[in-house]
Amino acid sequence: MVALLPSPVLQFCDQNGVPLAGGTIATYVPGTTTPVTTWSESTGTAANTNPIVLNAAGECTIYASGIVRLVLKDASGNLQFDQPSNTLVSAAMAPVCIAPDIPTAQGLLGIQNNTAQLATLTTGLAAAVASVTAEVTRAEAAETALTTAWTAGVTAETTRAEAAEAALSARIPSSGTVKAGVAATSSSGTASVTFSPAFSSVPAVVCCLSGNATNMTIRLSSTSTTGFTVFIEDTDNHGGQASSFTWLAST
Repeated sequence: MVALLPSPVLQFCDQNGVPLAGGTIATYVPGTTTPVTTWSESTGTAANTNPIVLNAAGECTIYASGIVRLVLKDASGNLQFDQPSNTLVSAAMAPVCIAPDIPTAQGLLGIQNNTAQLATLTTGLAAAVASVTAEVTRAEAAETALTTAWTAGVTAETTRAEAAEAALSARIPSSGTVKAGVAATSSSGTASVTFSPAFSSVPAVVCCLSGNATNMTIRLSSTSTTGFTVFIEDTDNHGGQASSFTWLAST
């Protein structure tokens, strides 16, 4: 990028365009009458007089820093203007602005060339991204494996539980095929039990004497769909005996 090169020599003229030979320019802090030093060359070594006396062509050279109040008068002391002017760039930044290239300007500003560091950072970032990607892949694979194992475990447990349930159900008679109760024989040792309701087919009947039935035995006399008859006798051959018993009938 290029920029406009200002004239190194300033010329001042009156309203008729006639150079202000012998005129003066006084320099102050803006808004005050405090003098500001300016220079006749760019190194800031040779200071101008204040006010500066214009040559025969109404010319002078002014180097300054920042904003300066300029008061221009002709050779007779008549005011021509009183205006602030600005160098746009302060003396501190001037070397940076006029640096021949960017590396020189960076050096003046204390900015290091970070190309190598940027390359290192880029490489490190790429490695970090690769590491994160690998970890995501590993985690997803582990999650998939865990889900598969969990699903298989649940499926196996469901199958086992269903099989156990089916086996248990097979061992339990269907509703209405099992009846049970407690009864007692008369002194003659006999007792009849009636099924309510009756079975659709003759059931199997099991009877068990109560705990106080010592030296006694019980046997079925008859069984039908409507009931059964039992006989309890003394094992010492004393004949029929009165005793309670439990029974279970099932088809």
